[in-house]
Order: sequence, then structure tokens, then C-alpha cells
Amino acid sequence: LGYDVGKIDGLWGKNSQRALDDYLSESALPNSNTVNSRLLRSMDLSLENLAPPLTIWGEYAQFFNNNGNLQNVGSVKAQKLNEVFHTDFSEPNIHLFSTDKITKEKLSKGYKQVDGVGVITCCSTPKYTFDPPDVDRTELSYDIIVPGNAFRMQFKFRTKGPKNFKHRALIAQFKHHSRLVNGRQPATAPSVAVYAHRNGRVSCVDFESFDSVDYDVVPINLKKGYLTDGDWHSVIMEWVPSKSRDNGMCRVIIDGDVQILKSGIRSINFSNKVEASARIGIYRDNFYRSPSYEPDEYYQIDYNQSFEFDDLKIFARY
Repeated sequence: LGYDVGKIDGLWGKNSQRALDDYLSESALPNSNTVNSRLLRSMDLSLENLAPPLTIWGEYAQFFNNNGNLQNVGSVKAQKLNEVFHTDFSEPNIHLFSTDKITKEKLSKGYKQVDGVGVITCCSTPKYTFDPPDVDRTELSYDIIVPGNAFRMQFKFRTKGPKNFKHRALIAQFKHHSRLVNGRQPATAPSVAVYAHRNGRVSCVDFESFDSVDYDVVPINLKKGYLTDGDWHSVIMEWVPSKSRDNGMCRVIIDGDVQILKSGIRSINFSNKVEASARIGIYRDNFYRSPSYEPDEYYQIDYNQSFEFDDLKIFARY
């Protein structure tokens, strides 16, 4: 409010009393040396009168009106997407995801359908040769084609009881595939991802250059509970692939609330490959770093994880 209380030390002194006297005098309020609820309400109203009109700026400006309410967030919905895949896990569907020998073996050991729910377990299964030694996965993957398209994937997710995982564990991702370019491997990462560690994270990626990506990872913030609390949660992931920063977009909505939104990004890597995939399941590190972050102080993960999924839908504009 502009009244000088001197050095802020948490103590009530003569400067605090002088500032209070000045405020009471200028506000035509009776003199007092007591801070009570009536006085605090008066100060709140004074702050509201001083506050400037709400303005939104920066990369998110197009998604808000002057009242701070979301608008223009239907950029994927406006594409008039068509449903290209749906399973409620009540009918056998493993054949829809088994495309090679290792994937078939992984899913035969790490995927089952129980009472209309897909249960995915990691990772007492064979490894892919292209995965690093300390990374493993069991995923259901649906192939999609990138150029000129937009995608939405939605599903329900829960853990078996409350969990708090310390190691990185993806539960879903849009992944643009990559290949060597003039003998070099471009930087690659999930364009959109949802994680189950540390009560839940979401991420969007901007492919800044051939060799680097800018990860934007934020904690999931729900009105009720957290992603790995053992209850069902609704997840929507939206992705507009783009080589330029004109229309690339990434958005994740969980239980009806937007968790992350990035627009004006290059949302695919530099390999010029047209294939990508929409995936659910487990992609995890088999270790986590010590809380003290001492060099070379890591803990191995020696147990299996099981996540449950239901009502998987994938939409695309083709």
C-alpha cells in the first residue's frame, strides 16, 4: 500500500505503528494499535483499488481474455478430428499392438486385460536393443503419420493404491520417430508426455536445433488428489506437429484442468521422418538419484510396476 514500515523483521515496532497510523488517518478509520479482521478486510479492498487491470502477455496471451479466462484453447478440437482408434479393454486387443517379435514377447509377459481394464507391468520382459542399459519399457503403441496432422489421445489411468515413485516413469507419450541424417542422430524426445514419478509431471518439448531440445516439465496440480493416488484420473494429450514455430502446439489436460500448454514451438525433431506413435504404458529409468545429489550416488530399481488404463481413444486429422 506504499506505507514505510522500515526493515521487515517480523516484529511490531514504532515504524509499523507509524505506518498503521498513516493508513488509518488517510482512510478515515479510527485510530488503533490492533490488527484485526476488519482492518485486514479494509486493506484488501485498498489493494484491489490500486491493482491495475488484468493483462495477459507472452506466448499464452492468445489463450486468455481480459478477465483471465481461457479462450481459443480448442486449437486441436477445431481441427475436426476423427476417432481412429478406441479400446475399452473388454475385448482381446493385443494383436493391435504386437508388430515385432520383441514387442509380442514383452506384451505377452507384461500386458493383460482384467475386468475390462488394461494392466501394464514393467519390466520382467526382454529389452529392445536400441534402449540404454538403465532404461526399460512395456508400452502399447499406435502408429500415426505426422505431416499436416493434429492428434488427441485420451484415456483413464490409475495406480494400484497410493504411490510416490522417485525414478522417472512415463505413462503416455506422443513420440516422433527419428533416423540418422548425414550419419548423425538428431536430438529426440517425447513431444508430449505424462509422468508418474513424484506424484505426476507433464512435459512439452521444443526442438530448438538439430542437437538440442528445450524440455518444459511441470508438476501436475489437481483439485483433488494426485496422479498416483490410486483413484481413476482422466488424461487428454493434444499435439500439433510442426517443423516451424508457426502452429506447433502441445497441451495436456488432467481431470478437466489444463496442466501445460505450449504454442509456437517446433514440436518434431530434425530427422524429417513421417512416422510417429501414440503410446501408453511404462517407460522408466531403472534407477533414481540420491536425494543428496552426490556424484555417482544412485539407487537401482529392482521391482516391477503395474499401471492400469481404460477407455483409450486416439483422434487424428488425416
